[in-house]
Amino acid sequence: MGTTVIDQLMGEGIQLDEEGDVYNVQKKNFKTFVDRLASDLGVQTEEIVDFEMACYDHHPPAITGLHSEFVSSPRLDNLASSLCSLDSLILYNNAEE
Repeated sequence: MGTTVIDQLMGEGIQLDEEGDVYNVQKKNFKTFVDRLASDLGVQTEEIVDFEMACYDHHPPAITGLHSEFVSSPRLDNLASSLCSLDSLILYNNAEE
C-alpha cells in the first residue's frame, strides 16, 4: 500500500504508454521502481523487457533480548528453512521408491 501511494505521488500520475509497453513491464510493475531500475542500469525504461529481482537482508547477525538470549540472523532463518525443505524432499522421494 505504501508503494502504491508513493507511486501515485511521485509517479507523475502513472501515465502508461500502452503502445510502447509491448512486454507489459509498466503494467506489471510500479512506475517509480521501473524508472529507478532503468536509471541505475543506465538504460531507457522502454529497453527493459522483463526482469526478476531477489532481495535479501544484508544486516549482520546480532545478539538481542533483554538478557542477550536471542540470536537474530535473517540469513540463518533462510538457511534453516532451506535445509528443512531439502530434508523433506529427500524423505518424500525415498518414501516413493
